[in-house]
Amino acid sequence: MYCGKKTFLFYVLAAGIIFILPTCAEAANIYVNAAYTGQLKNGERSHPFTTIQAAALAAGDTDTIKVARGTYLESISIASKNITLLGGYKNGAFKTRNHLKYVTIIIGNIIMKDSDGAIDGFTITKGNPGIGISGNSAVTVSRCTIVNCGAPQRMERGGGIAITGPTTKSSLVKECILRNNSSGRGAGIFTSDSTNVTIQDCLVESNTGYDNHGGGICVTGNAKILRNIIRSNIIGEGEGFSTSYGSGFISQGTHTDVYSAYNIIYDNLAKKPGGASASFYDEGTRAIIEHDLIFKNRNESKRVSGLQFDGGGDYNGNARTSAIVRNCTIVDNMNAGLWVETLTDVTVTNSILWNNGEGRDLVFDTTRDATLAVSYCLFSQHPSTQPSLREGKGNIHGQDPLFVNPVINDYHLRSTAGRWNASSSSWTRDKADSPAIDAADPSDDFENEPDPNGGRRNLGVYGNTKYASKSGKTK
Repeated sequence: MYCGKKTFLFYVLAAGIIFILPTCAEAANIYVNAAYTGQLKNGERSHPFTTIQAAALAAGDTDTIKVARGTYLESISIASKNITLLGGYKNGAFKTRNHLKYVTIIIGNIIMKDSDGAIDGFTITKGNPGIGISGNSAVTVSRCTIVNCGAPQRMERGGGIAITGPTTKSSLVKECILRNNSSGRGAGIFTSDSTNVTIQDCLVESNTGYDNHGGGICVTGNAKILRNIIRSNIIGEGEGFSTSYGSGFISQGTHTDVYSAYNIIYDNLAKKPGGASASFYDEGTRAIIEHDLIFKNRNESKRVSGLQFDGGGDYNGNARTSAIVRNCTIVDNMNAGLWVETLTDVTVTNSILWNNGEGRDLVFDTTRDATLAVSYCLFSQHPSTQPSLREGKGNIHGQDPLFVNPVINDYHLRSTAGRWNASSSSWTRDKADSPAIDAADPSDDFENEPDPNGGRRNLGVYGNTKYASKSGKTK
């Protein structure tokens, strides 16, 4: 095992002979620089390894591998260790680090099995997958750009990142870019059952799924999906099937828990005649979905383009999917905005559903043992078109929500008191007030909204956030 800082144990035998044995006192730093040309390569700062795999083999638990900028044509395999991998160092001095300026490229992949640790600051390309985490592992992947990884084949799983169990631990993917990756399912990110994963603050775009479930992200274990941009992904590119689901995101798995919040999901495409949904919850998922903005998603059928729910999926096909949807904005999708199908129970509150295909904001299949309850929402559809809809209090039917400018994807609410203008980072006053201001469930919190807030939460994605449009009313 490589050892950076050493202490020494002294043993004195009866014959007076002294043995000096080095031991590791603390975690070591191991250095890698592809540009190093010296003969001695032992991982010291002055004699770095020239491959990351050599450093990984030499590293012990809790060691950190620091990698200088450059291109590394290799695949790295790490098993049963706790290692931190850091890219983006300027040169062999290893004093300055900026992963955006000093790019560290791996042409290949990083595979970690039964391992803990972190991977930070790499650009990874042409691997399949780009990063693979398997077994009983807990790995944080951060600030990595993973492009052109995976394979355009239906049976593949996870082109950019693949996280597979079983594990009792949790992994985290944050502040990463996953672009132009290919796979059967989860072309950007795939997680299997028996996993616990958080995906946050990532850009997942232009990935292509060649099977029928999950173009951008496909999770089949417990997951938190937070503050991501999921756009321009495709599902259903392959042959041999006629349906496709979850072009942007899909959760499928019996009795898995998913929390989705503050995501922007748009311009995703579900192909095939039965293509459906940018965001799909399936096969017994239990979900909480709040503050998601789902808009301008497309498909090649007349089904749903926005948000879809379906049950079934256990051994008897009887698993119920359940979901709470609150403070979401689901608008301008090519076809239906929200669709509830077999063995599903969905409650929607404080949300805006508007201008979805042919006025179909809500589609509810009454023949398949499902329930849909809607209260304190604004939607264009008249409830008489869905006679079995469980309509609660506070709904607003057919009133234009007065978004600022859907053409440029600005779905803030117009306000005479002031609404947030992202382009100028300031508050702008309008000539009219949206009916969605101060229209949420009066029992819900509103403390995160700026003053004046009328003492009541707004509908839609920005309700009870610092970007909520202001109210002319007083508390």
